[in-house]
Amino acid sequence: MGGIAIAAGVGGVRLISESEREASTGSPSLSPKVVGEVAAWPRPTDAERARIATLLRRTTFGYTSAELDAASRDGFERTVDRLIESRFTEPLDLIKSEDPTRGAQLGVEDLQRWWLAQMLASPARFTERMTYFWHGHFTSEVDKSGGLFMYWQNLSWRRMAFGKLGDMLAAVTVDPAMLTYLDLATSDASDPAQLPNENYARELLELFSMGPGRYTEADVKAAARALSGWTTPPADSQVEVVTDKDTGAKEMIDVWNRQGPGVLDASKTFPSNVTFLGRSGRLDLKAIVGQVLSHPDTAPFIARKVAVHFVSSNPAPETISELAGAYRRSGYDTRALLRAAFMSREFSAPQSYRSLVKSPVEFMAGAAMAVGLPVKDSVDLMVGYGDATGEVLFSPPNVAGWPPNRGWISPATVLARLNFVGQLLSSVDPLPAAGDATNLHLDGVLGPSTQRRLAAATTEKEHWLALLASPEFQLK
Repeated sequence: MGGIAIAAGVGGVRLISESEREASTGSPSLSPKVVGEVAAWPRPTDAERARIATLLRRTTFGYTSAELDAASRDGFERTVDRLIESRFTEPLDLIKSEDPTRGAQLGVEDLQRWWLAQMLASPARFTERMTYFWHGHFTSEVDKSGGLFMYWQNLSWRRMAFGKLGDMLAAVTVDPAMLTYLDLATSDASDPAQLPNENYARELLELFSMGPGRYTEADVKAAARALSGWTTPPADSQVEVVTDKDTGAKEMIDVWNRQGPGVLDASKTFPSNVTFLGRSGRLDLKAIVGQVLSHPDTAPFIARKVAVHFVSSNPAPETISELAGAYRRSGYDTRALLRAAFMSREFSAPQSYRSLVKSPVEFMAGAAMAVGLPVKDSVDLMVGYGDATGEVLFSPPNVAGWPPNRGWISPATVLARLNFVGQLLSSVDPLPAAGDATNLHLDGVLGPSTQRRLAAATTEKEHWLALLASPEFQLK
């Protein structure tokens, strides 16, 4: 098993690198190049079933044969509507009723296991996929923000997954995890002679709404002043807990009885007028968000980010313009933006087929679903491979989050993916028959290298290894 995995790993690094380079340069072929031969993957985008399979790969982490059949009966447009109108499903409460701290001691692995189980088992997996999208857009980090506040934030993104951008910008500003992560909770503008902390104001404009170069330093300073005074909600009580089982050391920790937003401390607000994006006055959170939404670069910035996640790694300017227009006309409604993305010409264009790279979470979840590994076992395995594959949920590398598509791929991370496949296949006994798996998961569209590996396979394990370790399965 190990020898096969290593061989596949070497090929996987080369094949995916070739595919990504070709996709980024606009070549008509996403397939590997071999000596004396250019093998082109067919682009089955005229076949509705293949378009629907692409849609499901990009929106649901994975799918079963029955789910693909049902979506195919509905057709592409009805499937888009069904996904976008997904009903919100509240996840199981992570905080145990008998926990006297009400989740104040939640750790990163607690959060990861809870959320991965939701991704795999939720009846509304597109809601989880959009929660995942916002998790990477409005980034916060567990080591600084704390487990409880990150749990609250995740609940918020799920509830607002298909909502309006203005509501999300207002919510993220006063979100306790974000208040802590980007230091707005400690920002004091009560003294006009002293500049308050600018971390959140800068990222609000650069990463969360408009993009770099679309504002001035004066706008950052004005927003920092206008938003100062928001702090994390006060704890409801304190409880003494053991913090070191070896020594029996105890300490008092804060306890919150329920989720809540930040609160405004009037003594830390700015006492004078500011000028932000051309508007002057005693501006508050609502006014700041309103100015951001009125800026002409906000809709294209968010539209491009959605397109890069769901349409193409390098979306055309006319696609961005089309999506941004629909977004702006809808009052920044996420459902309208997603519908425009999925119904765009570029989504179903031949050059968009397999133009996106699955993130580690998408890859691992899809592989585990494909072979039917139980949810608990899947979660255990996925948590163990987060660091090696380059994606530790609730712990982004920086405030910009994880880089999409080719950013996921390196020799080390591809090898980790292949090792994951090896361990996954050793965890399922018996493995399901792989007979129709290439049609189900890869549309029957294979490069010559994968065809050779599948032809050489003599056992179910070898068939599944050739499929799940293939460059085709890494793409969506």
